[in-house]
Amino acid sequence: TGCGEVNTPAFSVQQGNNQSQSVSDATNTKVELDDEYFDTDSAFDTSTYRFTVPSGKAGKYFFTWSIFFVSRYCFKFTKC
Repeated sequence: TGCGEVNTPAFSVQQGNNQSQSVSDATNTKVELDDEYFDTDSAFDTSTYRFTVPSGKAGKYFFTWSIFFVSRYCFKFTKC
């Protein structure tokens, strides 16, 4: 496995260009990923920021992410 297989569903999303999101201290916050590069099976909903496995596509999924924080008090970028 891994050679010549169709790797779908697949998607890539980001927060829209020139968009910022406020995050409060000590709270859970859903990152607003509303701009798709691609979405092979229309499985990512940009209005709810949620991926839903399409019917018949159960299996193993691998997710990666990168988030950058900018503080208005400190102008250094932090990557998590």
